Amino acid sequence: MEITQTARVYVKYGETLAFGLCNDYGEENERIGLFTSYEELATYCRENGIHCVDLEPEEKDILTVYQYELRQKMPEDKRLTYTCEWGGEDGNPVYTFHSRASERMMAELARQIRYGAVDETAVSQFYGEGRQRPYRFQNEEEKRLDALTPLQVEAYQQLYPDGTRIELANMAEPFYSVPNGMRGRVLSVDETGNIHVVWDNGRCFPIIPNMDAFRALRPSELEQEALEQRTRLEEINRTLTPFQFHCENGLYTLSLPRLSNARNYQEAFTRFSFSCDEDGLFHYGTGHDWAHVFAEVFQDDPGLQQIHFESEEDRFCVASKNPYLLKRMGYVFKELCENEPAFQEVVDKVLHRIQEERMLCF
Repeated sequence: MEITQTARVYVKYGETLAFGLCNDYGEENERIGLFTSYEELATYCRENGIHCVDLEPEEKDILTVYQYELRQKMPEDKRLTYTCEWGGEDGNPVYTFHSRASERMMAELARQIRYGAVDETAVSQFYGEGRQRPYRFQNEEEKRLDALTPLQVEAYQQLYPDGTRIELANMAEPFYSVPNGMRGRVLSVDETGNIHVVWDNGRCFPIIPNMDAFRALRPSELEQEALEQRTRLEEINRTLTPFQFHCENGLYTLSLPRLSNARNYQEAFTRFSFSCDEDGLFHYGTGHDWAHVFAEVFQDDPGLQQIHFESEEDRFCVASKNPYLLKRMGYVFKELCENEPAFQEVVDKVLHRIQEERMLCF
């Protein structure tokens, strides 16, 4: 079975976990085999030009921690385990993972594992003395009692619409990732009532209303923040020029409002036109072409999932509700644009692909 250019990740459960790609029938692609870690699979895909449809973040976190605990030879009564039951859709087995870890703590440990930041200190923080996890396990009855009613969920959705600025008083989790007093912006309130927030330190952790203490900012505090934000945006724009960094109603944008104002950068598109499109069939260097280049640069960056493309014919623009992510990408992208050979290489690669796609339409 030939490997497709886009393939979904395949997970094989057993004594240890293994990762591969699905074939066209959604089954294990035996041609490429299995990898012992997700990172090895991701490296293989990058080296072979395969775009893999990633796992859901929650599933990826669970599998990362599961593998780590197996390698560390954690006793089964202390580590994350799973059971297999038949009777799922189409007769497929259903795997249920069991852990005393909350979703937030599971995500935090998985993040540390993926970035190679796990050491004895981090492990002892997570598992506690004697490798016992330092948090109370909620059984199903406690979860049911803690759950918000539909009316309560609706109330939270009305009280904290997208963009609301809030301040954390206390987070109930013992493994804090967001310090008390930290402010953030609400992204959404989900169907269970959890309030998803991008915090001012760049982290994205939800608030659980019936466990965590928080408040919305007062009008006077919002006015002071707006003044401070204008000052920060002015400084960012001075360093990002000719790109512009703006904020409106909680949505941040990085743009080139007029592509003609970035002539030095536009020359990369012009050089491609002269060298590879002798007949002058197509026009290159539009806002959409810029968007393709931006996506190419950050194709391996998990943050790309939080980016919205809003480019037009004569305007390049990307947007996100996460200002820290967008600012970081902005500086990286500008640095690439300033490096003429490196930028030309990326532009040529992207435009060659676009040119081939356009020629297929003739």
